[in-house]
Amino acid sequence: MPAFDTIDDLPTDSRVLVRLDLNSPIEDGDPQDNRRFERHAETVRELADAGHRVVLMAHQGRPGRDDFTSLAGHAEILADRVGRDVGFVADTYGDEALAAIDALAAGEILLLENTRMCEDELPEASPEEKAETEFVLSLIHISE
Repeated sequence: MPAFDTIDDLPTDSRVLVRLDLNSPIEDGDPQDNRRFERHAETVRELADAGHRVVLMAHQGRPGRDDFTSLAGHAEILADRVGRDVGFVADTYGDEALAAIDALAAGEILLLENTRMCEDELPEASPEEKAETEFVLSLIHISE
């Protein structure tokens, strides 16, 4: 089996992009805490405790459905589970998101807005087509 890097192999103060599965039941517009938050919290906490700048991406629901919402509430639940502040930016890959990512200090955590709010997250596109979207090309250089 080929060797691969682990969290322990990352240089301190690396910027790390992590894709999480935070899909949650929504009640009265608010996400409900569930096991997914707890399971992801361990990894997010470990990265932050190691001094990395942690950028989180996730989605919630699909456009047109009742469970399609911003991830602002998810950031609050995740912060509680991680035991650290989790910043939130209402942008996924635009200037606001990139500025917030650039401003991260070692040990800080930032959750980007719901990726399904991006037109570039095209369900009908091939992997090759998705790899060339502005969404991917904007974020490809933010992690090490």
